[in-house]
Amino acid sequence: AYPVPWKPNGGNADEGGPGVIFDQLPAAVTIKIYTLSGALVEDFDTAASGGRILWDGRNKDGRAVATGGYLAVIKSGSEKTVKKLVIVR
Repeated sequence: AYPVPWKPNGGNADEGGPGVIFDQLPAAVTIKIYTLSGALVEDFDTAASGGRILWDGRNKDGRAVATGGYLAVIKSGSEKTVKKLVIVR
């Protein structure tokens, strides 16, 4: 997952961009993004990821999430990985 931190309004192109990119994924993957307190923010579930998924920093209601830390739980089959994400607005 990159960039971390993601700075959507930052001047550095390496930290900004359209969102957080999850790369080198298997075709069938589930990604759930949580706040540090455990509230579900967004989820992606696909059988054909194309190896890449973009999270635009919005929640399930389409609103931009706040500055802070988030956890991404990435599952494929029996494998699970947790990544830490940071958004700085």
